[in-house]
Parts: sequence; C-alpha cells; structure tokens
Amino acid sequence: MREIATAISTAKKYNAQVVVTTPRITMDRELDEYEQFLANIDNLNPSGVMVSNSGMLRLARHTCTQPLQADFSLNVFNHLTTKWLATNGAVKAVISPEATYSQITELITKSALPLEMIVHGPIEAMVSDHCVPSAVLGTDSLSCGDSCSDKRYALLDTAGQRHPIMIDQYCRSHILFAKDLCLLPYLGALAGIAQSRIEGQHYTPEQLAIITRTYREELDKLAANQNQYQFDQKQLKKITAISPREVGIGVFRYRISR
Repeated sequence: MREIATAISTAKKYNAQVVVTTPRITMDRELDEYEQFLANIDNLNPSGVMVSNSGMLRLARHTCTQPLQADFSLNVFNHLTTKWLATNGAVKAVISPEATYSQITELITKSALPLEMIVHGPIEAMVSDHCVPSAVLGTDSLSCGDSCSDKRYALLDTAGQRHPIMIDQYCRSHILFAKDLCLLPYLGALAGIAQSRIEGQHYTPEQLAIITRTYREELDKLAANQNQYQFDQKQLKKITAISPREVGIGVFRYRISR
C-alpha cells in the first residue's frame, strides 16, 4: 500500500493519473482482503479503480467513491455490455483483446461508455490456479519454497513458441501470448477510441519510455490531421529494436475485409 501511495502522490506532481487495478480472479476467501484494500485505496484518492469481474464491480461500488472502470476481462464485445456496465456504476470500459475489427468499429459508434483499448504489450492468454512450475518440479504450493520468485518459466507450444508464465502472490499462473501485442501501425483505423493502453509492467523504464513516446507521437500526428495521416514504418522499427520479445498483432486479427 505504501508503494501505491507513493505512485499516486508522485503522479499528481506531474499532472498524471493513476488508476488502481484489481485481480482478474477473486475468490470468496479473498473478498474481505479486497474490501479492506479498496477502502484503503479510497483514502489515497487515485484517479480511479479498475475492476476485472462483476463481483469486484459490486464490491467497489459499495466500498469506495472513486470512478470505476471495467477492465478487459469483463469481455466487452458489444454495446449492450457497456450499457449494463454503465448501469452498474462503470464510467469507462476496456474492449476485449479478442474483439474483431468489425466489433470494435461497431462498439465505437454504439457504446454507452468511453472506450479504452490495449494497443501494446504482453497479453494474458489465460490465468490458472494450477501452478505449472510446481507440477514440473514435483512440489506443491506448501513445499515449493517460493521457487518461482527468482526464476523465469515458459510453456513451449507445438509451434516452438515460448509463452512466459508469471506467478502471482496466490500461486496462480498467468500465461502470456508468445508475442507482445503491437497495434502501432493501425492507430489510424482505431479513431474514436477514448484511450490507448500500453501494458508496460514487464518492460524496463527505458523500454517503456521509448514505447510510450512513440505511441504519443503517432497519436498526436493522427489527431492533427486524421484524413491525411500516414504511418511511418520507421516508428515500428524503433519499437521492435528495443522490444524484449517479438511483436505482432496477436488476437486482434486485423482484417478490414472480414
């Protein structure tokens, strides 16, 4: 909590906003913990709280006074979902990373809420209560000795691609897609999105600075002259040069013709 407080106070000095997120999965045994967490967050007065499931949305509505945002795991694919979220207290919604281009464009015109979209970074393919490292090492969550804290693990698929595994404090396995999402060349086709989001928690500060600056430059160019905007491929090369992993369009499956 001290680190979150420091982040919020530091951001305010630079006129930046901090939105505190909550886990994608919340078990009954964790609800008391997160009720206290949300109450403490409310006292820190961040710019908002982002919830990842309907239970946390309800809990946050009754626990804190900050603006509530619906994260991508609430599966926003259509405008009826945004209407339901708005009715239940959300002020913004994140489009599902699995939404097609046609679904995104329809959402932009019909959504009951401002929309945010993840445009860059590692994307979670799944979250599992099954601890993959413990299974491989022949241990369990009680006897593993925190073996995942100082090591890196990945799943190797049949195509030979590595999917990084991140372990959280509850020993859940967060399995990422093999490539980092990068929609930098397609920002022009996504006009109408209220906020473009970079998943930067697995980048170094130096890498994140370059990525953020590059997206900011392209978004400013797009805003200045949308009708004549053309993407500069040199910007993509700048991103790939510093990326710790290969980048791609991921589950976006960008095909206007479909």
